[in-house]
Amino acid sequence: MGRLLKNALRWGAYTVFLLAALAFFVYLTLPVDEIKAYLVRKAADEHQMQLDITELKVAGLGGVELRGVTITPMPTPEEREALARAQEARKAWREAKKAAEAAEAEGGSTGDDATGAAADEDAPKGKAKDTKAKAAAKADGDDGEGADDAAADAGKPAKVAKAPKAKDSKPKDAKAAEKKAEDEPPPLPPAAVPIFIERLSAKVAPFKLMRGAVEASVDAELMGGRLAVQVAQGSETLTVKGDWEGLSIEQLPFAPKRKKIVIDESPQGKDEPQVDLALIGALEGDVDLEVPLKGKKPELSKITGSLTVRVVNALLGPGQIFSRDMGFFDVPRIRMAQVGGGLRFEKRKATFEDFKLTGKDLEGDIDGHIQLADSLKAWGPRAHLRFKFSEEFLKTNKDVNTALKGLPKIRRATDPEGFIGLQVTGSLKDVKTRLTKTSVYRKAGSRRSATKGKGSSVSKGKADDDDDETTVGKKPSTIRRGNTASRTPRATTNVAARKPRAPMIAGKTDTRSEPGEEPAEPDEPEEEADEPEEEPEEKAEVEPTEGEKPEAEGDGEKPEGEEEKPEGEGEEGEKPEGEGEPEGE
Repeated sequence: MGRLLKNALRWGAYTVFLLAALAFFVYLTLPVDEIKAYLVRKAADEHQMQLDITELKVAGLGGVELRGVTITPMPTPEEREALARAQEARKAWREAKKAAEAAEAEGGSTGDDATGAAADEDAPKGKAKDTKAKAAAKADGDDGEGADDAAADAGKPAKVAKAPKAKDSKPKDAKAAEKKAEDEPPPLPPAAVPIFIERLSAKVAPFKLMRGAVEASVDAELMGGRLAVQVAQGSETLTVKGDWEGLSIEQLPFAPKRKKIVIDESPQGKDEPQVDLALIGALEGDVDLEVPLKGKKPELSKITGSLTVRVVNALLGPGQIFSRDMGFFDVPRIRMAQVGGGLRFEKRKATFEDFKLTGKDLEGDIDGHIQLADSLKAWGPRAHLRFKFSEEFLKTNKDVNTALKGLPKIRRATDPEGFIGLQVTGSLKDVKTRLTKTSVYRKAGSRRSATKGKGSSVSKGKADDDDDETTVGKKPSTIRRGNTASRTPRATTNVAARKPRAPMIAGKTDTRSEPGEEPAEPDEPEEEADEPEEEPEEKAEVEPTEGEKPEAEGDGEKPEGEEEKPEGEGEEGEKPEGEGEPEGE
């Protein structure tokens, strides 16, 4: 027993020694500079990020720690072109300013020289005029003082009436703004905000890595907060779990610096009024997702799990809102205690759950979903945001209250509870917004049932109205089968009553007459009697229903007897429509 224990301790000591030696030699021989260069190249080629690492060192077996990491997103080709144009404009502005300063300096020196020369030329002339004035004064008997005064008056220029200054139509603020714009160089487009990471620690399980599985963890202090994520990759799925808190949202690379929202539109539809407001706050949340793998490529459209995102102590603004009708007006800072909620990933959708806006100045919620795709930029939001300002906020900020009541597009997008609706569509790469009061996502089921019930009641009302109307001149699609039997006899009776009678056939006597009346004269039936050959064909055009079949068959069996039948005889209970026609005619 003692021998086995000694062997176990011996092999345990060997294992510990080997692991310690491996960690020591890895620490000494780790190519830190090569790893830095590899990470920088990887970030630039695959993620279009500029990476700068101050310190990199080994942290235990299979771990690495980085300090002083700066990540800066690289500009896109469009942003580079805009930056080049802005730099050229600034260069032209500097050259123009130098030329203007040089011209002003030359003009000032030339004016001073000309003024001095003119003064030297006028000096002898002035002395000669003074001498002549004194001599004339002595000849007139003056003592010379008057001559001095006259000479002084002669030397003074004549007073000229001042012309009134033309009033400048531009206000002082506009002129000050123009002068300030001339003095300042053209602005450069906003650059990407770099992300600074104070400390980042990454660890990999080496023994699991030998079996082909990857399990890693990342713990970082960045953007004023903390982030912890665990990643496990198998043969078919990638699992991501983690949480974060206190991250400054304005330092995120994808944080929008400008939001464009259509407030009102011009008749041509070319104007796109915009809202320019910044969002400030601390980001917190957690994630638990499973991503299916197709080979080594993740299938982002089939993600399942949950994601929670919240912005705590959020501040929106200050900024400006532009409207075609009202121009620019300032919006003060809007305070919100919390913005955010949860996202449930399933069936190729990320559905918003309990996504709300709460605070002293603003309240609202978001409903709908995000349509997933294999590319993150192609994810399409299909959501509806509604929000409402508090009464205290509107009392304090009269400009916002005036805009809400004055803009017709906002009035149409406001529901009876005072919430303004905003529909968000498009993709994450190109988000599109439109002011609308109703949400197609919040009450879609109840709205469909209401529409269905409304349609059924309308059709029922139409059917009730059709029971009291004739079907002559109506389309077959509007005739209901249940009412065909009651409509068709009336249509047949009307047609038969309005048909003129054909002339008599030679060799036959017209025996048709109204009940209780004398037989009609021979000249009358010649104009109104129906031809026996055409009458059955015309009646065959109207398709009889089941209630009319016996009557129609009787007409077919005795066509000649039908001539003897009085014209005014109709169905039982109906008034003969042809009664009294012979006397009237």
